[in-house]
Amino acid sequence: VDVMDAMECAVGKLLRGTGEVPERDGLRDTPKRVARALVFAGKGYEDTAKRALGGALFVEEELVHADGEIVMVRDITFFSTCESNLLPFYGRCHVAYIPKDGTIAGLSKFARIVEVFARRLQRQQKLTDEVAQAIFGEVKPHGVAVVIQGHHMVDGSDAPLRTTSAALGSLLPSNGEYWDEFCALMQLQGLYGTIPEPGFTAVFQKSPSTPMFTYVEPESLPFKIAKCLCGKLSNGNENGKHSNGHAQGNGNCNGREEMSPAGTSVSGEALRRHDLGAWRKDEHNISEMEEAVRVLIQGMGDDPSREGLRNTPSQYVQNLLKGTEGYEVSLENLASTLKGHEEAENVPQHPGPVVYLGVNVMSQCEHHLLPFYGRAHIALAPSPGMRHLSQVQVEQVVEAFSRRLQVQERLTRELAIAFSSLSRSAGVMVVVEAYHMCMVARGVQQKSSMTLTLATSGSYDEHKNRTVFLSHIAASRR
Repeated sequence: VDVMDAMECAVGKLLRGTGEVPERDGLRDTPKRVARALVFAGKGYEDTAKRALGGALFVEEELVHADGEIVMVRDITFFSTCESNLLPFYGRCHVAYIPKDGTIAGLSKFARIVEVFARRLQRQQKLTDEVAQAIFGEVKPHGVAVVIQGHHMVDGSDAPLRTTSAALGSLLPSNGEYWDEFCALMQLQGLYGTIPEPGFTAVFQKSPSTPMFTYVEPESLPFKIAKCLCGKLSNGNENGKHSNGHAQGNGNCNGREEMSPAGTSVSGEALRRHDLGAWRKDEHNISEMEEAVRVLIQGMGDDPSREGLRNTPSQYVQNLLKGTEGYEVSLENLASTLKGHEEAENVPQHPGPVVYLGVNVMSQCEHHLLPFYGRAHIALAPSPGMRHLSQVQVEQVVEAFSRRLQVQERLTRELAIAFSSLSRSAGVMVVVEAYHMCMVARGVQQKSSMTLTLATSGSYDEHKNRTVFLSHIAASRR
């Protein structure tokens, strides 16, 4: 079987294992995209440091008799994939070495060497060690030191900066003065945090972190399963119909049959009745998903049975299932949790909107199965009988729709529909700002690019009201 075909089949099993329908629009090409992205992320297995260096070593006569003068290349950007959970980590690598016998290397080659080892399944300390060992072995300097600062998606949307180091030869900390000089050079550009000695990790937290896979316990979210095959949400219409005319929660927009989680062709009504929660916990399903992950690891060029990867399939599947728990939640279920509190929680009529700023968003792109994360800002225009939503309830609603395979545009619209129905406000505006790891993991490598989407209803369909809320978001950051 062709490697790419096997990887695409494995991705399809993972999608079906979450309860998704791989044949639907938006997911139809996901297996191909994910397989290509993983092969790209494993390109380093096909290369070596020697080939990356390409013989770009030069002897500078002026340096032959130089006494321990450090050369440093800072801020080499990298993207890698964590071998423990297949989640991205990325950041900057700093390389320093002391030339021996006047031999120096082409500066661009250090970036090439870093990429060779970053494009593999890695741990940050292991990556740091391998880069240092490769430079020491190929350039043959008196000493080499490497510092890597990385953000790990498993740490959350506000991931702390992890710093690791490695040193060999005369730059070992035991040699004292050279290591101290190296640390002083690192501080010239305002290095965050401290440089740990080799083998240790320093963590620098600039702002509070929200763990990616730490959620409210299920007991506090007593939601039942209800999801319409068309992907639309129950939006409180009195006739209980979507715009295409079928009943909410059990319709099939195009009349074609879909695949159930068990892989059987069933009608929309049968799929609606299927116990999705039980399927997602089914031992055979989980075992099939874990085997699919092993196929993906092999396709990348690594051995899933080696130390460091043995538990990865289980960890990845666990994370994927937790990150898609929102499939077990519907708008109707969310609304049912507010019943009985309507009178006590009505908001008194007042002229200004109710605003919630900076609500954490952590989701997964359905096109590449990579995280996107950021913040949601919600404005509710007051109306008679408007229902109050606490900050915790707002966060639960955002979590429920984020914990699915998503695209940001749809997520923003779904949140607007949900808050309109739940709050009974005169208007809703939702703004989502997010960073997408598919912009970093793939060839474009735009880690600083942010995507902003907005969705409105009611009074916020007027542009002047939108502008006021956007200005309010901006003012809150000054």
